[in-house]
Amino acid sequence: MDRLLLTLLFCLLGSVANAELIVEKNIAETVYIIDAVAQNDVEFRVFVGNPASGQPNVHMFEQFFDASDVGSTYVFDSGNDFTEAVALLTNGVDDFVTVFVDSIYQVVQESVFFSTAPDFSGRQITSIEATIDALDFNVVGSFLGNVITQIDFSGDLSVYAAVPEPSSFLLALCGLLAAASCHRAGRSAGRS
Repeated sequence: MDRLLLTLLFCLLGSVANAELIVEKNIAETVYIIDAVAQNDVEFRVFVGNPASGQPNVHMFEQFFDASDVGSTYVFDSGNDFTEAVALLTNGVDDFVTVFVDSIYQVVQESVFFSTAPDFSGRQITSIEATIDALDFNVVGSFLGNVITQIDFSGDLSVYAAVPEPSSFLLALCGLLAAASCHRAGRSAGRS
């Protein structure tokens, strides 16, 4: 009986150590800022939610970037906001994604933004990553004594999900075969 329990434990232990990229969304915006001084950073924010259904927006990313951040990747993979965002991204409802690049924003349904139908239902999202590909700040003029800065932003938002390792399937198969063998051995011993 102990062997049977141990075998069943091994069958139930699956490994999802690998993660695969399931979608990568490029975000490219040009923003013009009028301020007393030239701008050298930009705020980047991404939310997911469905306010119409009473579901408040959950922050996925909210950070200021400057030219030194080009080539950097920022990982969102833990905490309450991550858990809530993943719940919204996998709930089977076509919620809304809002992307802000400084003062410019767009609100788009998940199915449109990520090209999914309607979302990542059935997937185990392990991380969401933002990579800054390009960020340029150029003074392009002035207006009423203020500086006009053109900000060109380009980055990628990538979603990763868990993938069961092939060894998990082999382990489960071996476990099931061992369980069947133990069951047969028990039945045979009972008849003798």
